[in-house]
Amino acid sequence: GMREVFLPLLLAEARAFACLRTQPEGAAHPGMADGRLIWTLRETAKLMNIEFVDYLIVPAEGRDCYSWRESARDRE
Repeated sequence: GMREVFLPLLLAEARAFACLRTQPEGAAHPGMADGRLIWTLRETAKLMNIEFVDYLIVPAEGRDCYSWRESARDRE
């Protein structure tokens, strides 16, 4: 849950964070679960005055990484 994500950030007095998820196989594209998680992370971070920097998905092969931040810029 969110406690496991935010407790270490609070204890370290972090001002910003990013999350990394690996993709065992296939292309690095976010699914609906990723979208819900990104929304929850972003909203919870706002409440705690911590900047949510990025959500990265990296395939096992290590190429063609997905960045939520870059994807949001491409949509603008």
